Amino acid sequence: MFSQESQFLTGKLVDASNNEPVAFASIQLKGQSIGVISNVDGSFKIPDLYSGTGDVLVVSCLGYKTVEMETSTLDPLQINIIPLTVEVMVLDNVTLQYEKAKKLSARKIVKKAIESIPKNYATDPFSLIGYYREYQYDDGAYVNLSEAILEVFDKGFDHNDKLTTKVSIYDRKLNSDFRIDTLARRPYDYRTGEKIINKAFLQAYGGNEFVILRVHDPIRNYTINSFDFVNELRRDFVKNHRFKKLGDILLNDEPIHVISLKNDHPDHSVKGTLYISKYDFAIHKVEYAVYDKRIEKEPFKHQEVKIKNNLVFETITEYRKIGEKMYLNYASFQNAFDLKMPPVFRVEEVSLNLKQKRITVTLNKKPDLVSALKPNAYDLRLKKKRLKIRSIKVEGRFVRIYPEIDKAMMLATVNSLKNDQVENTNDTKAIQVEIKNIRSIDGDVLDERQIKRYYQFREFFAHKVNATVAFPAEGPFMNDKQPIFGKQDLAKPIGKFEIWMNTPLKALEAPK
Repeated sequence: MFSQESQFLTGKLVDASNNEPVAFASIQLKGQSIGVISNVDGSFKIPDLYSGTGDVLVVSCLGYKTVEMETSTLDPLQINIIPLTVEVMVLDNVTLQYEKAKKLSARKIVKKAIESIPKNYATDPFSLIGYYREYQYDDGAYVNLSEAILEVFDKGFDHNDKLTTKVSIYDRKLNSDFRIDTLARRPYDYRTGEKIINKAFLQAYGGNEFVILRVHDPIRNYTINSFDFVNELRRDFVKNHRFKKLGDILLNDEPIHVISLKNDHPDHSVKGTLYISKYDFAIHKVEYAVYDKRIEKEPFKHQEVKIKNNLVFETITEYRKIGEKMYLNYASFQNAFDLKMPPVFRVEEVSLNLKQKRITVTLNKKPDLVSALKPNAYDLRLKKKRLKIRSIKVEGRFVRIYPEIDKAMMLATVNSLKNDQVENTNDTKAIQVEIKNIRSIDGDVLDERQIKRYYQFREFFAHKVNATVAFPAEGPFMNDKQPIFGKQDLAKPIGKFEIWMNTPLKALEAPK
């Protein structure tokens, strides 16, 4: 396993026609089962030890011409921009005859693809070694980026994934090079509403974040009720959606059907795309998103990729062919969540000065004078007895309140403070102050909390596939009831292990 302090060759894939980033493309070392997947901004990293070995990188992506280049041509001192050209469909005579014989509707193609899953995907044990990450997106940047190297031991598509799959954690870290947001890192809290997935169709799957990501792979879980509105892929998917042919693209000279899917519900809409082989009906890619119709659709940018703010969740799953079977290439799952933010305008301190017969309220911002000078904005109680207000003064962030306190009340309060051994300059036991309807000079309402929407991403990129593997009898394995970055035992990799964390680039463009 390569240390994160190692040096890397860095590249960025772009569309040759418009310089837009090409996300989720495969970058493989030719003749080896080692490689990475490009990030959303098109970036990728390869350890520089490959730069002088004569190794060749093979870059492939749905709809683009496959590119090969020697690693020695990459500049180790800068980000190497690699343009990809859109592949134009040119059908030979064999394919044309095949087309004429197979005039299938979009619905029939999808049905045939689902029926072909047992034939096209591995039913024998295999493992996937790859890079896992989870992060939130906020203000044009990765936030709370946590990374891990995992090996997924899968008994095959004939077995229930959640019940039989085992995961070894080889390395993990919270990447301190990216911003840490402690509020956004907190667990979901539906009791107080501090952090919730609002109106989402996400079930409590009884597992950690990686289990949630795996459950949202509709191909691997085609025999179980995975998630709304896919439900059970082999039984419900076709009847739950409408399909339309969008055309064909090429992947390594193999023609691929591109089929859109959609459905409408009273409060939600579903949109997605399927990529299905025209030869064996293998499903290469599934894009599936659920939107909330009750939220405005103004889009924002996530690393140059537009996201609608009414997105509830989206899952993208891609498989690639190794030999005669399809294996997971990457899985990406994102969902929106709402976080209650601390008040912008708030009280920092309340102090009582009996000698000057005043209460001082210290605010974090200057208050608006009109609202701050209104006596009915304050409810003052001294030892639970309500006080009348004689006058109010505002000095910057300090509101000086002068209540009516007679000599007997003052003496009783002083004696009480002495008995409680509390300093009379700052006593929170003796005094209670409730404030309402005060605004700051910027117009913020005191103690008003705003709801901020974040987007949570969980992604797994398979760097290496072991098509034949002896299913391990002993761990340590991941405890799927605990967070990956919680109390988990790390396993030691066996044998040669050339996997690295494909950490994304830090410099991102802010949303526009």
